[in-house]
Amino acid sequence: MKKILRYSLVMLFAAFGTSAMAQTVFDIDSEGATMFGLPGESCSKTSTQEASDAGDITADVSATKGDFTLTISAGVPDPETGNVKTPNRIWNASPKLRMYTGTLTIASSGAAIKKVEFTLASQASKAKWGADNSANTGTLDTSAGTIVTWTGNTKNLVITVTANTQISKITINGGDTPQPSVIDATVAQALAAIDALGNGGETTDKYKVTGYVVGDPDFQRNGENVLYGNVNLTIADEVGGTALLTIYRAKGLNNQNFTEEDVAAPIIKAGDQVVFQGTLKKFEKNGDITPELVNGYLISVTAGIHSATIDDDPNAPIYNLKGERVDNSYRGVVIQNGKKKIQK
Repeated sequence: MKKILRYSLVMLFAAFGTSAMAQTVFDIDSEGATMFGLPGESCSKTSTQEASDAGDITADVSATKGDFTLTISAGVPDPETGNVKTPNRIWNASPKLRMYTGTLTIASSGAAIKKVEFTLASQASKAKWGADNSANTGTLDTSAGTIVTWTGNTKNLVITVTANTQISKITINGGDTPQPSVIDATVAQALAAIDALGNGGETTDKYKVTGYVVGDPDFQRNGENVLYGNVNLTIADEVGGTALLTIYRAKGLNNQNFTEEDVAAPIIKAGDQVVFQGTLKKFEKNGDITPELVNGYLISVTAGIHSATIDDDPNAPIYNLKGERVDNSYRGVVIQNGKKKIQK
């Protein structure tokens, strides 16, 4: 890793949580009858094929993806004959879902359904959507022609079909799912958050904790002296502080493994100001509690210019105030052994 990263903040993170819209696609044209467990696809007789009703829906069929289940009914029986005049079906040509009467139901076992797009046909094909089709809730927008859009907020959307409706793809957007937030914190604030947890508890939110390294970091190695790529250390709100947060098996900058270079000219030393991001845990073993930041990595490190724990080494690397490594010929203010000095 370039040592210029040692003196600067190299990553910017949002301090608050974001949200993501879950999206699920039922691509009926691509998956066809197999999506609903039907034996085949219906078709008309041509010069090269026999007519088939293999894709006709004679009882409700369903397909599930993630939290969403799509159910197609068989159609509405004629009140005089008791038979479905034209059954809903999976056809052998796009758009493959052909509905004439009955219902198309989308149910969610998770977040609410907020938006559904029904793709009817390509621009070169005639889009078909029953003029009196309706939804049990929300709003249907048919103005786009080849795509009908439903918007609303429900876990059970029922579209009632009254006339020829042909659909090639259904795209479902679920409700906003909160993502873990990233909370800026001092060591004292992190310790307070951990204290509020039960033994063994861990936060859902991530914390970006700033503190000063107390004692020498322990870069972890296996029995053959090969780096694992992580580090154990403790930090406090001030140099030499006693209210300690343990940084447990954290990785380096950009969530990458620490390297031998990082250890040979230590990227982290006692007295340095560091920022680590991870979750907070109230680790318990044999009745002893250790407040920890876990599953974390290094965000930034700033040399502890005023740290009394850094030994002077005349051969230690020299950096200018931009964090660039220089040699003895450089003239001006430099940093060596974590201290500022002037080279003339």
